[in-house]
Amino acid sequence: MYLDVEERMKRVELIAPCHFGLESVLKREIIDLGYEISKVEDGRVTFIGDAEAICRANVFLRTAERILLKVGEFEARTFDELFEKTKSLPWENYIPADGKFWVTKAASVKSKLFSPSDIQSIMKKAMVERMKMQYHKKWFEETGASYPVRVFLMKDVVTIGLDTSGVSLHKRGYRQLSSKAPITETLAAALIMLTPWKKDRILVDPFCGSGTTMVECTHNDYRSLGTDINPMAVFISNTKIQCLALDTQYVKTLIDELISSAPFTMPNEEPDSEGYARLEYLKRWIPEETLSVLEGINIRIQDERPEVKRFIQLTLSDLIRDYSNQEPSDLRIRKRISPFPEIGILEAWKNNADKYLSSIEGAQRIKRYDKDLGKAILCDIRGDISSVKNEKFDAMVTSPPYATALPYIDTQRISLVWLGLCHPDEIMRLESSLIGSREFYSNEKKKWQEELKTNREKLPKEIDELIDSLTGDLQPTDGFRKQAVPVLLYRYFVDMKKMFHNTYNLMKTGGKYGLIVGNNKTTIGGSRRVIDTPYLLSLIAEECGWVVEELLVLQTYKRYGINSKNAINSETLIILKK
Repeated sequence: MYLDVEERMKRVELIAPCHFGLESVLKREIIDLGYEISKVEDGRVTFIGDAEAICRANVFLRTAERILLKVGEFEARTFDELFEKTKSLPWENYIPADGKFWVTKAASVKSKLFSPSDIQSIMKKAMVERMKMQYHKKWFEETGASYPVRVFLMKDVVTIGLDTSGVSLHKRGYRQLSSKAPITETLAAALIMLTPWKKDRILVDPFCGSGTTMVECTHNDYRSLGTDINPMAVFISNTKIQCLALDTQYVKTLIDELISSAPFTMPNEEPDSEGYARLEYLKRWIPEETLSVLEGINIRIQDERPEVKRFIQLTLSDLIRDYSNQEPSDLRIRKRISPFPEIGILEAWKNNADKYLSSIEGAQRIKRYDKDLGKAILCDIRGDISSVKNEKFDAMVTSPPYATALPYIDTQRISLVWLGLCHPDEIMRLESSLIGSREFYSNEKKKWQEELKTNREKLPKEIDELIDSLTGDLQPTDGFRKQAVPVLLYRYFVDMKKMFHNTYNLMKTGGKYGLIVGNNKTTIGGSRRVIDTPYLLSLIAEECGWVVEELLVLQTYKRYGINSKNAINSETLIILKK
């Protein structure tokens, strides 16, 4: 039996799903790994490999979402056909008698069978019947290894594969430490591969957020530069890049030593000292026992190497919302109503740090990283770009903020203050300064309302007409957030125009700029409106001198967690050229 399996795995078909529209990039990656392409379809590439190919594809493909071992393909227009043809497949060749097996995902497009739950249930029953015959058993305990199955139906053609990846490959292990709504790692990798590249060139991400693009550049030994106006984003980005070369064993030992030195004492600050306002603010939002831990550890790591210090600070700050007096599930500043976690913050920190250290060690087993390849700097890309204006760049990739974006600074404000990245009195000003912010600082709203009336910044007529239409649809029953939408959109598009102007001046002739942009949605006067933001931004880009090469609609993935209700379900890749 073992020899049969070994012989069978010498030539198998593997399926690599990807973002719709990026199949050519994935195809090139697979060919570069040395494998033969057998089929390219919308959203997936099928290729020929062996047992080793499964491992190499999971490790080295940067744009695939997962790797499936193809079990079979057939036509089915009725559930009886689906059952019988699934049952006829040699499941015993892949799943042992004690294996745990289930259909984890079913997708149907333009097919007579379209109910995912029914497809999953019938296929599971068929698999069980097949294995009953082959293993001469009436019942399967399913106590062994997991064998999740995925099935696609396209125009009544059923394609079945065993999932060899488990967690989607776009989850590289560093995603939890994030800033603004992040671009997926697989999509960032694809964008990088779409840009013209040489080893001596620098790729720029004008809205680097949590550093996903920059980390992907580092994985490929490319140099990168990120800019962001949010100091938390810059901190996270630089920490991720530096930690790719982290001495994980040293950090594990240090964390154990720090935990064993508890309890910690709360430091004192004189009222006229520089840190007094910071500490008083933190005392209002973090219980004293927890704050003593945070401050005690922070004091003791000040002399550590930058990457060690940053890792410890970031993994601690990642927990602050959960252990603060602010309601963790609320994006806004509201007092806590939910219970505190059952485990203490030190135990949670140990678990959190171990998780990230394990991910770093996994990456380090594959390759050796140069932490100096990427750097993020604090810079307002629509305004003063003096920190980068003396250089010209070959390529840019980014996922810019959405219009009327989420309150990221409010979400991160306690961490920003604890890390010393923002004075408590500057939080509101910082929030309102972000591109796409829903907030106005002081009397700014009146200024923007006046500019909107005359379209002072000469935005394209399509945008002017859209904003006029939204303004006309407003009703007295629309709340203050809805009333502000037209002027917020105007400010957003003006800010993006300034960004396009500055990035154009930073780009070398012939350079390309890839942007992932989501549509916006709002309800005005009781009617739901979808705003084609990618198209409108492409018009602004053209006015700033860019050539619009392509607008490619992409598949998006369901978001979960605190930001899921505000997630955008349509994204477009804009390719610009100077």
